[in-house]
Amino acid sequence: MDIYTGAGVVIGIIVLCFIVKGLIDGTYHISEVTLAPPFLKFSKTSNIASSRNIIVETNTGNHNDDLNITPAIIHDFHSNLGPLKSDSDAKRFEEIKVSWKVKLFSAWEDKENYVLYMTSTDQRMGVPHLFSIYCNVPIKKYPKIKVLDKNKVFTVNGIVATTGSWEARLRDCDLIF
Repeated sequence: MDIYTGAGVVIGIIVLCFIVKGLIDGTYHISEVTLAPPFLKFSKTSNIASSRNIIVETNTGNHNDDLNITPAIIHDFHSNLGPLKSDSDAKRFEEIKVSWKVKLFSAWEDKENYVLYMTSTDQRMGVPHLFSIYCNVPIKKYPKIKVLDKNKVFTVNGIVATTGSWEARLRDCDLIF
């Protein structure tokens, strides 16, 4: 075994220990193991907030675009909230920069913008996780939208404006084809 393989094994054991420790002491549930272990941190451009094992902290550097918040994490968070807490607690994802792989479901013109209705490409156990993502983009900047195939996977970068159990609305979006 060379030094690189040995280092990889040691790192793997350390990560596994964090996961097992979190399961034993109740820091997080088995369903969250693949979503966000407690030692991962996500940046946010404003308030400090936390949701179960998702730690959202004020960004202090230029790292506010390196997030791993997924549509599945947002859905799981909303699904576990009580009905009266949903509105106030849903704000914890606002102003977070995200980058998601999506497919265009539909689009329509509104003045100088396209309003895009996209679906997430997240999967759980091989089954697509249906999550809607909405955003507006300038028609002049993205003329390709008119001829884009519905099955084409592309990336949407944006800032979360609002979220719900099955949807997120983004602002300041950029598309990468």
